[in-house]
Amino acid sequence: MHRLATRLSQLYLPSFESAVQSLVLFALAVGLVTIGTGCGASTTLQKEWEADVGMDSRTINVEPKREHLLVGKKKETTIIDANGNTIYGEDDSGLLGKVKDAAEEATDIKIAGVSLSEMKSNKLDYAMLSEPGVALAFDYSASDDIIRALDLKTGEKMWERSDYKWSLEKYQAVGAKVVTGVIKNVGLAAGAATAAANSAITRERYVSNLVTKVPGRNAVLLKTVGELRRVNLKTGETDWTIDKVKGSSLMHVKWLPSGDVVLATDYTSLLGRVSGGKELLRLNPKTGAVKWRTDHDTDAILNAFLWKDYLLYRQADGDLEAFQIEKGTKAYEIGMDWKAKLVNTTFAHRGQEYSLNMGAPPVLHRDALYAPDLADVDVVGRPDHDVRKIGLADEESQWSTDPVKEMNVLSDLKIVNDQIVGRAVGFDQGLFGDDGRQEIVGWSLSDGKERWSHESPYNMSKSGLIGMAAKGGEIPSSFNMIVDNGRAYVATDTSVVAYGLEDGRVVASAPAKAPGAPGNGVWLAEQRQSIMDVREEGVSFHAKSDLSLMGKPIEFESDIESFTPVSGYLVVSTGDVFHVINMKKRTMVGTVAPDDGIGSISVSGNLRSGVFVTEGAQSLFVLTENKDDEKRLVKKYKIQ
Repeated sequence: MHRLATRLSQLYLPSFESAVQSLVLFALAVGLVTIGTGCGASTTLQKEWEADVGMDSRTINVEPKREHLLVGKKKETTIIDANGNTIYGEDDSGLLGKVKDAAEEATDIKIAGVSLSEMKSNKLDYAMLSEPGVALAFDYSASDDIIRALDLKTGEKMWERSDYKWSLEKYQAVGAKVVTGVIKNVGLAAGAATAAANSAITRERYVSNLVTKVPGRNAVLLKTVGELRRVNLKTGETDWTIDKVKGSSLMHVKWLPSGDVVLATDYTSLLGRVSGGKELLRLNPKTGAVKWRTDHDTDAILNAFLWKDYLLYRQADGDLEAFQIEKGTKAYEIGMDWKAKLVNTTFAHRGQEYSLNMGAPPVLHRDALYAPDLADVDVVGRPDHDVRKIGLADEESQWSTDPVKEMNVLSDLKIVNDQIVGRAVGFDQGLFGDDGRQEIVGWSLSDGKERWSHESPYNMSKSGLIGMAAKGGEIPSSFNMIVDNGRAYVATDTSVVAYGLEDGRVVASAPAKAPGAPGNGVWLAEQRQSIMDVREEGVSFHAKSDLSLMGKPIEFESDIESFTPVSGYLVVSTGDVFHVINMKKRTMVGTVAPDDGIGSISVSGNLRSGVFVTEGAQSLFVLTENKDDEKRLVKKYKIQ
């Protein structure tokens, strides 16, 4: 049985011949390691610089295009440029104004699992805008609401406003307890919306949902208390304001081909649930002219589809709501009756909790929506899954496919020519157990009848899920099934298989080449004329034509813990070692082995998983922590 590596604080020491062990030990002593076998020689990535961000850092964000680093502490912000120079810093005293201390007697109260003392502890949170390169710092610490715009290119403070009221006033009763005093409302999602939106319950997510960038303009739409504003990012001035806008944040934003935008507002606090509401607005972002506005009661919007003259929202419970784009009136709602519900998994990684929806999203095809469906829900055991065709013109369920019995989730769904191809996964001992299986099925698009199916052993690993969950996304529609040129490629525990879509027959098969296979399936990806098979033990490449091995597999001494694909590169973490693979060339670019360990680090921002790859895979940022020396470091390495 192959288990996920849990070596979170050990240094990675590869197994070389005894003749070079002394050389390796020397390299470890200075924080450099050259490791890796397989395609091409592996070299140590060049470290460009490192910065001590402090054990009290709470938000750490890398701007992906300019490679600037933003570090937020309790009451100060620091920006470090791509060369490691501090270009913006704040004094811990005086700059942010008077700190409001409140609710001291209520620190034991928890809302959605977060205590008020934890809410109070962080005074600054950020909305990062890669274009045009601006960080909006939302300041909770002053007596007034403050928004500070920081230029990520130069480190200059562009403007500061205290007249935009973006935080709500206070918390009210929580169960039988009452929050005493007055504190800033930090906007916690509650109930189904939290899991559905895959939100870590943090104020960072709250403030990021207050703004949305206006495409092609140096402006944002900002949700303030009771209002919606368009704010010029260069000056901080308001271009226009819409009054009496319900809700406290932006749940969903849909830009229309006409240039208009449809906003769905949400309440993100207990106070909002008592006194607020939610609404949809269609408006002209240039002038602020509202075409229509209407109330809605959706807990969370997962997907939005444009179909003819309608805007369809897929809700957290699987239901579909359709609104007329021109008038804003609700055309219809399709209830799934406990079907097509979310299939969420929650897991921990390096001190962080992650949640990810494992179910495949619906597929819009012509005048119908094809949605994963729970065909049979039993109190004991696993349900049966099928695919349901919903006619968007007549709002009716036209047919359901033959069910795939006793599976946990339908995780892949594709429409190819005249059939639907799906992949269902089932586990007897939990999602990451060692007794899993998968079934690949082809259904007729005309009537939903099964044409063919194949079952094979398949054990899921959370290694492939961490990177996606850290970004707050859903599992991709082709996580372990690639459909191309009349074939469906999948990975099993022991092999890579290609099925012909016409009749489902096996047209090519190759044994898994990663060392130690069979092992937990992680990810199957398409690279030009090859298929990349990522497993906990290594990475191999196979020709699409016959699945023959292309080059030597890339091997790892320890199991893969997590990985991130970016711009043709794959960054793999095995314990405290990071490996960078060029997926197009099928070679190892280099490795990084920080000498102070990764460990469990609880911060917000895009470095919360411990590693971040910049745009175009130019650089690798790693977050490390040495509790003995009380140092938390961000290290930048050059990839190309």
